[in-house]
Amino acid sequence: MRCQSENQEAYVFHSHSGFTRAFINGFGISPKKFSAQPEPKGWMIAYAYLNRSKKPNDKKMEEKKMKEIATVFTQIMERPARKLILMRGKAATDYFTYIYAQGLEVAADYQGAIPKGFDVIDLAPCKYLVFQGEPYDDENFMEAIESCMESIQKFSPEVYGFAYAPEIAPKIQLKPWGWRGYIEMYPVKAI
Repeated sequence: MRCQSENQEAYVFHSHSGFTRAFINGFGISPKKFSAQPEPKGWMIAYAYLNRSKKPNDKKMEEKKMKEIATVFTQIMERPARKLILMRGKAATDYFTYIYAQGLEVAADYQGAIPKGFDVIDLAPCKYLVFQGEPYDDENFMEAIESCMESIQKFSPEVYGFAYAPEIAPKIQLKPWGWRGYIEMYPVKAI
């Protein structure tokens, strides 16, 4: 059976009832109820619709689980050839003395001054997988960073055709600022 409507044909539904069933399965409400809402609720599917075994008295549990969900934005970023001006980390005795190199990327043809005690290394063009957590209150920065790091550890770049490639470039961790969220960048290569 082919659809009569061009719009229905574009979405490959062979009947109105088929579309309605698929919509209800995907969003947990009928198209009519959805269109009656004063404004769209966004693209996120509510937890209640993902948990089909939900019992009627589980509303508080649902609200608690929704509060525990954190969004981490990911994207692939192309980086050109460039230089890294860095001060290598010293032996750290605690978190705040760092074991990381502190650095600043500059253009590949940079000819400016290099501060005493800093090194310059060339970085080849590469791709980075960027992870950016949600903005947070500065007093809660450790919880925000830990939440983002947990999400990063669970992430599988292979699903999107990439693999981590630490041999290509250094991992980058930007200074944590609550207004923009926590950001880490990992070098990747296509697989």
